[in-house]
Amino acid sequence: MFHLNGRPLPAVIGILAVEIYIGVCVRDAWVRPYVGDVLAVVLVYASLRMVLVLPAPALATVSFLVGAIVEAIQYLGLPEILGLARHPLLAVVVGATFQREDLVAYAIGALIAWLIDTKTPWWSSHS
Repeated sequence: MFHLNGRPLPAVIGILAVEIYIGVCVRDAWVRPYVGDVLAVVLVYASLRMVLVLPAPALATVSFLVGAIVEAIQYLGLPEILGLARHPLLAVVVGATFQREDLVAYAIGALIAWLIDTKTPWWSSHS
C-alpha cells in the first residue's frame, strides 16, 4: 500500500506554488475560493499518489474526503474555537467559513486528478 513514487513531485511543487500565490496575492470572488479549492484537492491527490498505491477512484475519494473534512471543521467552527485564524498559514490552509459550493469544487478537483492520473499512467507508475 505504501511506496515512494517521485513522479508526481513536479506537479506537487507546481500546484503548491500556485496555491501559495493564490493564497497570498489573489483577492477575488472566483479564483481564490473556487480555483484554489479545486487545486487544493488535486494537490492532495498528487501528494498521496507519491506515497500510496491505490486505484485512482479510491485515491480520488480519499482526496475529496480530505477536503470534505476541512469543510466539516469549518462548519463546526473549529478554526475560530481553536484560534487558527491567529496563525496566517493555518488560516489559509484550514479556511474560516463553511460553504456548500466548496464541496462541489473539491469533487471537481478529485475528478480532474483522477482523469490526469488515468490519462497519464506514468504518474501512477512505481517502477
